[in-house]
Amino acid sequence: MQMTDAEILQSYRGAKDPVKQIGVLADLNCVKEAEMARKLQALGVSVEIPPEKPQPVRKPPIPTFDVARALELHAEGLCDLDIAERLGVKQSNFAAWRRGQGLKANAKRAEKPKKQTVQTDQTVQETAGAMSVGRMAEIFARIAKWHPDAQVTMDGKPIAAVMLSSLFDSTADAEVQVFLMEG
Repeated sequence: MQMTDAEILQSYRGAKDPVKQIGVLADLNCVKEAEMARKLQALGVSVEIPPEKPQPVRKPPIPTFDVARALELHAEGLCDLDIAERLGVKQSNFAAWRRGQGLKANAKRAEKPKKQTVQTDQTVQETAGAMSVGRMAEIFARIAKWHPDAQVTMDGKPIAAVMLSSLFDSTADAEVQVFLMEG
């Protein structure tokens, strides 16, 4: 309740129309009329508790998208907008379906990243001398997130497989060699 008990009593007793005042007090305190009437009864006022209006039951819309994929994306933690974009439907349609399934909304979308381009070998060499395994994984993870089904090519030829070889001895840093097999 927003108002104190004394303020509620004073407002109710000073009203021209006490029945309407219950609704006014309910609105001012952000509660339903029935709850305000119970509060007034608890404060010693003889009032009738109005019956609560039943809420209409809404049927969830019939999905026009791949439900299994939607559940998968929701489980990954994507927000409604991201899921809707990937499914090719309106956000409101997906959100209505999600609510109908009893699923909670995931965290809101982070600020949309600016258009990104993958660094070329020349840029990487200028900035770091050699690429670390962590940096390479970060680049591939970003590409995979935005283009999961994209084909990998090098000099216009498809890459069929990648082989990694790790060299390490106690006197030097580890070195990872990457071998690309053309398809």
